Amino acid sequence: MGSLPLLEALVRSLVGRASSPAPPSLWVTEGELSEDGKPKPCGRRDHHQAIRPTPGLLTDAEIVRTLRRFRYDSEFRGPKRVPIRMLADLVGVSRMTIYGVMRPDLPTRPKGMISERTRAKLSPAIAAISDGRLRFRRTKHVWEIEGSMLRPQR
Repeated sequence: MGSLPLLEALVRSLVGRASSPAPPSLWVTEGELSEDGKPKPCGRRDHHQAIRPTPGLLTDAEIVRTLRRFRYDSEFRGPKRVPIRMLADLVGVSRMTIYGVMRPDLPTRPKGMISERTRAKLSPAIAAISDGRLRFRRTKHVWEIEGSMLRPQR
């Protein structure tokens, strides 16, 4: 271990730098240094951390009940029909996710059955359909979306 400082001095002389390292004030770090001189973690959000609940979203029970109504209730037949596939494409989730949400009795499902991401995507669409701001219309064999999920400004 005694040869390590000699090796360091040799390398520094070959590179043309001074024999002592730069003062600590010139070193650039992302944050504060810990007691052992290493940079502390900068506090980035863990990607596996759950998303915080957002106020104004529908509850799991409301989403399940409304999606089941869209699919099975006779009120949503004919001109008020809500095609699940179009709803899934509109909000950006797979239709299998929506079908899974409609089946809360799955034995593999944890108690918090609908993820915050799915709730955040479905809630505005469900509210728009319930308010009549968003409708689906079938022309020949193609479904079309009428209206918007955005709330009118007052």
